[in-house]
Order: sequence, then C-alpha cells, then structure tokens
Amino acid sequence: MGPDEYKSLESQIAEEIQVMLSEGDLAYLQGLDSNALLDALENEILFLGLYECDDTETQEAARDYLRSHLNQWKDAISARQMEVDEKVKALISSGSIDLAVSTAETIKAQEQFFHQVQYHRQSPAMLVYGLSRFVGRHEEIGILQDALAKSGIGPGQVVTIVGEPGIGKSRLIYQFIRYSHQTERWSVLKANSVSYGQGKLYAPVVNLLTRYFRIEDDDRKSDTHAKVTATILALDSDLQEIIPPLLALLNVLPKNAPFWELDPLLRHQMTLNAVKRLWLYESKRKPLLLVVEDLHWVDSETHQLLDELVDCLPTARILLIVSYRPEYECNWRNKPYCIEICLKPLPTENAKALLNSLLGDDFSLDQLKRLMIEKAQGLPLFLEENVHILEMNGILIGERGHYRVRQDIKSLRIPPTISEVLAIRINRLAPDEKRLLQLASVIGAEVPFSLMYAASDMSKEQLYYSLALLQFFGLLYEPGSITEPSYTFKHTLIQEAAYLSMTKSDRQYYHRKVAHILVKEFPHVVISQPERLAQHYTEGNLIEQAMTVWRYMGDQAIKRAAHLEALKYLKNGLNLLLSLPDTPQRSQKEFRFQISIAISLIVTKGYAAQEVGQTYNRAYTLYDSLYEHAHDTSQLFKILHGLSAFYLLRSRLEQAYELASQCLELAQNQPDQAWLPAAQSSLGLSRFYLGDLIAAKQHFDQGVTFYKPQESSRSTADMVTCLSHRAWTLWYLGYPDQALQINFEALELAKKLANPFSRVHALTCAAGLYLLRRERQATHELAKNVIALCNDYKFAFYSTIATIWLGWSLVEQEKGVLQLKQGITAYNSTQAELAKPWFLALLSESYLKLGRIEEGLKVIHEAYEEIKSKKEYLYESEINRLEGELLLKKPSPNIDQAEKCFYNALNSSKNQHSKSRELRAATSLARLWKQQGKREEARELLFPVYNWFTEGFDTADLQEAKVLLDNLAQ
Repeated sequence: MGPDEYKSLESQIAEEIQVMLSEGDLAYLQGLDSNALLDALENEILFLGLYECDDTETQEAARDYLRSHLNQWKDAISARQMEVDEKVKALISSGSIDLAVSTAETIKAQEQFFHQVQYHRQSPAMLVYGLSRFVGRHEEIGILQDALAKSGIGPGQVVTIVGEPGIGKSRLIYQFIRYSHQTERWSVLKANSVSYGQGKLYAPVVNLLTRYFRIEDDDRKSDTHAKVTATILALDSDLQEIIPPLLALLNVLPKNAPFWELDPLLRHQMTLNAVKRLWLYESKRKPLLLVVEDLHWVDSETHQLLDELVDCLPTARILLIVSYRPEYECNWRNKPYCIEICLKPLPTENAKALLNSLLGDDFSLDQLKRLMIEKAQGLPLFLEENVHILEMNGILIGERGHYRVRQDIKSLRIPPTISEVLAIRINRLAPDEKRLLQLASVIGAEVPFSLMYAASDMSKEQLYYSLALLQFFGLLYEPGSITEPSYTFKHTLIQEAAYLSMTKSDRQYYHRKVAHILVKEFPHVVISQPERLAQHYTEGNLIEQAMTVWRYMGDQAIKRAAHLEALKYLKNGLNLLLSLPDTPQRSQKEFRFQISIAISLIVTKGYAAQEVGQTYNRAYTLYDSLYEHAHDTSQLFKILHGLSAFYLLRSRLEQAYELASQCLELAQNQPDQAWLPAAQSSLGLSRFYLGDLIAAKQHFDQGVTFYKPQESSRSTADMVTCLSHRAWTLWYLGYPDQALQINFEALELAKKLANPFSRVHALTCAAGLYLLRRERQATHELAKNVIALCNDYKFAFYSTIATIWLGWSLVEQEKGVLQLKQGITAYNSTQAELAKPWFLALLSESYLKLGRIEEGLKVIHEAYEEIKSKKEYLYESEINRLEGELLLKKPSPNIDQAEKCFYNALNSSKNQHSKSRELRAATSLARLWKQQGKREEARELLFPVYNWFTEGFDTADLQEAKVLLDNLAQ
C-alpha cells in the first residue's frame, strides 16, 4: 500500500468510528481492557468492509492505526457513555423513565445505561461483550451486497438462505443489515415466522405492516386507523382503495364497513393486492428491503402473498431475503432473479478463528479448541454456547479473548449436543435471570417489555437490569424498536431450551399468568392475535377458556372461507374437550365442534372423505344421547343432510335416498318450510344417478317451488345446488336450451352469495353442462376458472372434477388424455365413487378419438363393473353406445356385437326417458345401417327421435343427426 492508500484507509476508519460513537453503537465496549477493545474495534471495522480480511497488508495497517489511537477511542467511548448515563440517571431520579416514552434516543439511552450498570456489578469472566466475532461467510455477505446493489436500481431480487438450526442464518442477515452502508438509504422491514403462528393468517405480514406504519402496542384502533390512512395518502393519493383491506388485516376496520360485505375470495385478493401495491409504491419512493426469517413456519396466506410479490420483483426496487431450514421446499428457486445461499458448517479454519476471538491464542487452549471443534461439527452456536459454559464454570482464567485453562482438559466434558449445552447454560443462571428467561420463553419469540413487566413481579429497574444481563450473556437481544423496548431470543433453540428447563407445573403457571394479563391489560392483543391467547390457555391447561377461543377462531375462519385454518383451530379445541370427563355438557360442546368440523372437511377433502362420514356419524351418536326426549330438528336435519351427501358421493344411492327422505319429513314439519329445497335436491340427486330422470326432475321442481329469495344464505346455497342439477336433468330429458337457461340462473344466484364454495359448485356444474352439450371451448374456460378458484381456496374435491372436464376439452391431444387420467386419479383419492362410469366413458371416448381402441374397450369394461356394483344406471346408455363405436373401429370390426350395443343403448335411454342419450344412440345405429345399405331403416329410426326435439338445434348432437338425415334423404 502507498502513503495515499494508508491515509485514505485511516480517514475512513476514523470517520466510521465517529459515526458509531454518535449513534451509541459502541457503548458495549465501555470498560474493556486494551486488548479486548482493540479486537472489538477491529471486528467492527472489518464488518464495515473497510478492508478485506484476506488482505494481510491492509489488515495489519488497519490494526496498527487502531492500536496507535486506542486511548483516543477509549476516552471517546467513556465520554459518550457518561453523557448517556447522565441522561438516564436524570430520567430515573425524576421518575420520568416510563414505557410511554417512545423516542428512539431515550430508549437507546435506557438500554445503554443498564448495560453500563451490569459492568459494575459482575466480574469480567461472567460477561459476553456483545455478539461474538463474525467469521467466514464473506462470500455470502458479498452475494447479499451484490443483490442489494442490483435491487437498488432494479430489477428486484430474492435471496433464500438455507441452513440447519444454529448454523448462523439469523446472524448472517443481522451482519448484512447492520454493517452494510448501502442499507442506509433503504426502507428496511423485518419479521420472523414463529412455530405457533402457522395457523395465524398473515402473521409475518401483520408484523411487517406494524413496523412500517409505526403502530404501537397501546395504540387505539383510531390511532392505527389514522396512521395507516395518513401514511398511505402521503405515499400516493391513488392508493386510497388499498386502505380498507389493510385496516382489515390490522383488525381495525369497522365491522359495518362495505369491505366486509364483499365475497371472501374478492376480499382475499384485495388484501393480497393491497399489500403488494403498498410495497411496490414504497419501492418507488425508496428501495425496500424485506426480510422474513424462518419461512418454514410461515402460514399459507403469507406464502401466497410472497409468491405473488416474487413474481412482481422484476419491476420493483425490492430485495426480499428469506431464511428457512433444509426440509422446507421453496418454489422460487428456478426464478432467474432468485439466488440461493446454502449455509454450510464452518470450515475448521473459520471455527478456529471464532474460538481464537472468544478464547485467545494461549498454547494451553489448543487441546480444548480441537475438542470443541470436533464436537461442534461446524455449528458456530455450539462453540459460542460452550465458551459461555466454560466462563461460567470458572474453567477459563483471564478475560474474553485472553484466557488460559484452569484444569486438565482430559477431565473436561464437552456436552455432545447444542440442546445439552443450552440446558447447562440456562441452569447456571442466577435465579432471577433464569426465571425471567423462562417467562420470556413462555411469552413467545418476541417479548415486549410492557408484557414482561406486567408478568415478572419485578420493578422496572430490576427488570431492565436482569434483561441487560441476559443480553450480555448472549441469550436475548433487543433488535431495536420505534415504540417500547422489545426483546427476542438470540436463537430459537435458546427459547426452546429455556421452555424445556421448567417443570410442567411451572410452564402451566406462567402460561396462565400471561393469559390473564393479556385479557386484563392487553385486550388489543387478544383481539388482533387471538391465537396467542388460545396457545397460553391451552398450555396453561385452562381447557374451557382455550376451547372457547379455538372455537371462536374456527368460526371466524369458516366465515373467511379459510377452511384449512378452521380445521386446525377446531381440532385443537376438540382435542382439549375430549380430555375432559364425559358429561352431557361435554357432549353438547363436542356436538357443536363436530358439525363445524364437518363443514370444513367437506370443503377441503370432499363429501366422500372417510373423515366426513365419521364426523357426521359421531354427531348423530351425540344427538341421540343429547336429544333422546326433546328433539332439536334443526340439528338433526344438518346431520341427516350431511350423511345423505356422504353416501351419495360414495355411490350408495339407496342409503342416500333414505336419509334424504328423512330430511324431507323433517322439512315438511317446519312452519316456514325453509329446508325443503335442500331436502328435495338431495332426493333428486339420488334418483338422477339411479337413472330415474322423471322422478329426479319432480324433486328438483319441488325444490325450486319452495325457495323464497328472502331466506337465509344457506337456503340460497341449497337452491344453487337444486338449479344446477335441474339443468343437467333437463339436458338428459331433451331440453338443452332450457338447461342452459336454468344453469344461467344458478350461476347468477351463486354470484349473490358470499360463499365461494357454492360458486365453485355452480361453475363446476356449468362446465359439466357444456360438456354434455359437447361445447369444448366453453367447457375448457369454465374448468380453468374452477381450478383457479379451488387453488385459491384449497377446495380439493371440485378441482379433481374440473381437471377431468379440462382433459376432455383437450381430448384430441395426447395431453388431454393425460390430464383426464390425472383428474380421475385425483378424484379417486377423495374416496368418491359417484359418477365414475361417466368419467370412464369420457376416457374411453378420448381413446376412441385417438384410435387407441383396445385401451378404450378396457375402460368400457371397468365402467360396466362400476354400474353393476353401484347400480348407477344413468350412464348405461352412453357406455353401451361407446362400446359399439369402439368395436366398429377394431382392425376386424365386430359389426353384430356393435349393433347389439347400439340397441342396448337405445333401450336403456328409452327406459330412462333420456331423449338426448336416445338421440346419440339412434344416430350411431343409423350411421351403421347407412354403411350397410339400410338407408330407409336408418331414416325411420332416426327421424322420429330427431323430430321430437323442439330446441337445441345448434347443439352438436342435433346438428350431426340433421346432417345424417339429409344424407339419408338423398
């Protein structure tokens, strides 16, 4: 290095140290001896990137400069700390130090003062001077800095950091944000996912928004409303429309707001769009750095939002950094703007460097270092925590970075696992600090000072002091807050170890205490984060209270159409309930749980899932015991109707009909007859699949007659089902245009419902009707819409049917057959049996189109077996007809057998009064006779069937019949 380069380096170092002094960032160095101070300052400068660690010449030059000015820095640190101490002492003596004080300077001063206090009260051997030295990972830091630079000018980038627990994912992110000059001109938002938050929708997103809008824990709803509105309008007045969904997300939107009247799917999409637009607009004003740690615990809604945000990154100045464990599957890895950092165990040389910074380089430490490195297997957290144990046990003589070993290494036991290391560390804490750490582990991953103060029975000064100790022992840290101080664990493994260090009774005591305080003093937290209260009630063994909260959360999730989350909440509550003694009161509560669970099971797994049948049967058993003498017909109707649907989808049609008949009897005895559409619809469906089309139409007609538009949304949803299947029945009976009109009415009615499940049902039936009419393009578009909605709402059952419809619409392509088969396989996985002959008929038709005759005939034989075993005769005519068509396409056509099949198809359709199927069968047989020269017989067969129709002349079936008749007339 030349003189100018030395001078430039020294100038940069001096400037950066002055900045850190002014910001209070070097307060933790107060009281260190000269050697420790020199190491710490070098560590700070190294992090700032003022010289490369691999450049020996530059490193020595920087260290020489720091050494020569060491006293100057020591005096400056002491002077700055004295200023801070005086400020805080004045606040304490005047009694004005309070959690309501929210300026960043005062909070920082409080923290620094109590950091100082602990230095005067503890021996140096007991202290940890801030974070340990950051070693290695320079390549990873470089990747992050490069991604930051690219994102700052666009396009945006996403960086995924993958690694085992304790490998250093969080530390890498901390070092990058803390010591990167480039982030100073960025908006930086960071959130963690937590294991108990997996069921909480948008948990990390709410965290990020709370920080962005600077919302405080004690803010009233009106305060939050004002902050959100002011911030968004200041960002851009065009963003006014995103205010309601963001307020709803933060749980401060009034219940009478128009937003709540919207369809759940629309609300869901508006919420996603609102958060995306906010961040995209913010990135126009200032580059945005978003960090979400522990993505493996993220909830499904946050995951969807991040998926959509990642798709927008090419047009934004956003850097998204996420971390997760190796077992998590990230679906962004193939994006060209996604960079993956796989954190490997520290190499031996880096592990040595870390231990050198922690222990020193005395020759007596060599064997100890080798032993620790061998046990650590590259985990930095293991090394750091073992050093803490050695310090606390007095095995090391000296001070941090300059130790010697007190005893023979041969007699020293190094704990084999990080869990054991942490357990030893926690057990060696003083009683006050140990209890406080245990309390923090109960509160959660983030520990607000106010909640800790309310639960700890300590004075504020005692609490600050103990928290300072826990910080300097490297167990907690204060990440910085714009409101009150809030603490988090250095690592999730520390929280787990602290939690497990308690007895079961102690854990329950703390959970109960925190739950009581949340309800009494933090009602806003209970409202916005009910899952926290539920978790504390659950772990505190307060069964009744926990069940109430879980049930409430389940019902709210059902209203939002978030049925997967609803199942988690409801099953949590039910499992707690079943731990109580069996009493009539327990049965009453279990009955309500089972009915709600059944609703969400139908939506997520399908009507035919074994769990659905088990749940309704259990509800029926409970009903018998609860209402042995005084019947509650509304509850009995729900059970019988649910069981009828279950048996229908299992293709146990007679059982389904019998249960539906019981539903009809109950409905007829009700004064308002509001249940009649549902009962008649269930009866109609059973007769429909049995092939009794006249009876089916009568039931559907009766259902329509008794529907009253002013009745409940449940009655309207039943009407959607009734109309949709009435349309199918009309098509079979030979009224394709009337069917289309009725189908349109069903779709319009479904749109009025804030019930996405009914809408998906209506759209699926509409796609099925267009399939019956052989309109491939319309079927294709509707099936795609259904699949998209099912993906959004996790409606597994209808997605399988729509996949079959989609495959049929592409039948002339090989991919159509593959999709059709995939749909059938997926449908089978729902345990449904109904309509299998239809789906197999569609597959055989596809094979016929592609000339795969033997495969088609094999599928036909499967369909016959289904009809025979299930007595599902509706499709018998079409199966017979398709078999005849396939037989005619064989290399050696079996004409006699084919003709017999067509006759069977005609007879079957006539028996069912299915004019549409009769027309197809007659067309196939007339075409065969024409080829045999029986033109007159063919015309006499087809003409009366065709002539019966009064509508639908633009449909493919009638057009083909007309062409054939015209040809026969020549």
